[in-house]
Amino acid sequence: MQKDEYISRFSHELRNPLTLIRGSLQLLEKECPAVRESDLWKQIGKDMDDVIQLLNDMSAPFGSYRMTPVRFTDFFSEISASFAPSMKTRGICFVTEFSDELSGTVINVDRQKLRQAVTNLLVNAADAVSGQASPGKVTLYAVKDRQELCIHVRDNGPGIPQEYLADLFEPFVTHKSNGTGLGLGIARRIARQHGGSLTVDSCCAHTGAPASYTDFCLRLPLH
Repeated sequence: MQKDEYISRFSHELRNPLTLIRGSLQLLEKECPAVRESDLWKQIGKDMDDVIQLLNDMSAPFGSYRMTPVRFTDFFSEISASFAPSMKTRGICFVTEFSDELSGTVINVDRQKLRQAVTNLLVNAADAVSGQASPGKVTLYAVKDRQELCIHVRDNGPGIPQEYLADLFEPFVTHKSNGTGLGLGIARRIARQHGGSLTVDSCCAHTGAPASYTDFCLRLPLH
């Protein structure tokens, strides 16, 4: 079976039960109207729709992108609200902020794929700080650098050893016990398809630095 055919079948088989779950949630909403007032309930619905859309995209021809104008502050707020509950559950301090000059900025992107890229970075950051002795902190922030939008995902985890950096974005290369080695490669590919880039700056405390950290920066051109 060819890779594209396998991915298409996988997304199709997974999309069906998710559609059923979405239907059950809609039925529950009718039976218990009070849940509509919960912000968490609304977020669950948005996240479910995003997952189904992601699977639809996986069935599309490889490399196809649907570029549309997206108000950046709306995109930023949506992904922040999506991750806040899970970060809180894991005891992680989750900080989100963007510079004032980005207010009103509209970016021409494939919203679903950009969300996928930032999601992969946030998941990695959360995994990096989980289980460490000091309080875990993940910061999602965005700034404008000349004609580029810079989306940063920074964590105060143990940092990435220097010897791992060379092949960090290579597919199926992972140094995590439960990792697949796909997330960072996908995020970099999405950044490049948008005419941007994905870079990393990291420091390990054992190198003599006062504190360890990892900071991924996803850059997109502002036209």
